[in-house]
Amino acid sequence: MEAHMTSSIAQHRARMPLPAMGKVTLAATLGAASILIVILAIILREFLPPVAVFAAVGLVAAGIIATGWRWAPALGSLYNALLLLAYGDFIREELHWPTSFMFRITMVLVGFAAVGIVAGILATVQNYRVAPAARRVPGWFAMFAAAVAGVVGGAILLAAVPRLGTYGDVSPQSLAAMASITVRDNAYDDAELHARVGENVALHFVNAGRAPHSFDIDELDIHAPIEPAGQGVAIFTPTKPGIYTFYCYLHTDPVTHRGMEGRLIVEQ
Repeated sequence: MEAHMTSSIAQHRARMPLPAMGKVTLAATLGAASILIVILAIILREFLPPVAVFAAVGLVAAGIIATGWRWAPALGSLYNALLLLAYGDFIREELHWPTSFMFRITMVLVGFAAVGIVAGILATVQNYRVAPAARRVPGWFAMFAAAVAGVVGGAILLAAVPRLGTYGDVSPQSLAAMASITVRDNAYDDAELHARVGENVALHFVNAGRAPHSFDIDELDIHAPIEPAGQGVAIFTPTKPGIYTFYCYLHTDPVTHRGMEGRLIVEQ
């Protein structure tokens, strides 16, 4: 009897071969962590400790899930949920700019996290309540994952449609007539702009680098994305004189306000 109990406890605590839902949780967690690495290394091309730590934690969580411990998929679910909570403001901001490259990356990140949360919960429940031979991917989860993939892929495709042949609703001829500002090395080549009250301002940004940027003026509610190795457009009409700071929210510290910025001087 004692030997039987010892065997049962050992089986309960032992690592099991990774079932199908565990593999899905592992893939989703690895995918989410990898997107953070891509954002740091390829898009922003700078080291941001909070993002780097979160990416590293994701890789560690994926490694633990791969061990096959029965409780491990719950760790993947927790990680993906915390990821959405920690970067909720960033995600909401990016989803406002469907024409930006970061929109596509963010949609993929959200897709991985959504699948990882549900898969982790389901995998953990299966590990404790379902016999190993019966731990399969349920039909409803397959439909859920397909729906997430459809939403992500559809959003990315729809966001790309307006840019075929033109930039949004702006024709190439109109772009050529606008004042052109080049962005390179995390800086605007013209850091001081001038305008008059009531005057239409049309700016065409050309990104000479591989990192995405933006042109933001909070007081005037202007938030224009600038594609990596691409372009961007900002069209507005200032209504009050003053000196306004424009900046790239991706490359400006929100606390110290240091980084990629310039001045817009609006005269009467």
